[in-house]
Amino acid sequence: MALAIPTLTSQTEPQQVALGPFMFLWDGQRLEIARGASDRRVLWRSLVGAGFLQAGRGKATVHESRGFFTVDDGRVQWTENQTLDALEATEDGVTLSGTLGGGPQASWRWNWRIAQDNELRFDLVVEPLSAGPPLDRIHLMSARGADEAFFGFGEQLTHLNLAGKRIPVLSQEPGIGRGVQPLTWMMNLLAGAGGTDVSSNAPAPQFITSDLRGFALTTSAYSVFDLRTPE
Repeated sequence: MALAIPTLTSQTEPQQVALGPFMFLWDGQRLEIARGASDRRVLWRSLVGAGFLQAGRGKATVHESRGFFTVDDGRVQWTENQTLDALEATEDGVTLSGTLGGGPQASWRWNWRIAQDNELRFDLVVEPLSAGPPLDRIHLMSARGADEAFFGFGEQLTHLNLAGKRIPVLSQEPGIGRGVQPLTWMMNLLAGAGGTDVSSNAPAPQFITSDLRGFALTTSAYSVFDLRTPE
């Protein structure tokens, strides 16, 4: 089930902060990261008037059968609102910061620095401000073009363009059937081995799009890319 989009509030004045050839722009409603001036290319942007970060706590149940995995995230307590309190240049990059609330309470800090001439690297830090179990999930949201195609995610056996799909990055058997019915239903019934059209034994948390934007995670943690919404 798709998560509710968090609300966003900010007292930060509209501004832009440069980091080498990159520009971080906040217009009071949307955050945008771009490269270039006259030929500006948008690398990432948030939804207008909406938050782009949530943190949560929960407990996943993982089922395994013959090398196939099902991850049931169960009930997750997510933050529901976000503030953007600062956008500032630092000695070696740009830092954005604020708070998360509406359920768990936390502060967040998003640190960016230049990795190469055409590449940015970030680390995202979320620290709880309320008592309770640790926060163990992060949900990062961004806008996308309605017709933007997404390629990558490691070895994919069915689709070239993954737009419209939800891709779990978890190494497992590809499956027999992979969504084709009734074969998939039969293999799931007999052996739990039907798989899906995005199951892969060599997935990767990275993609490039038809708008020449790329993204990659360097963590080995389980991740999911949800590309089902056309915005």
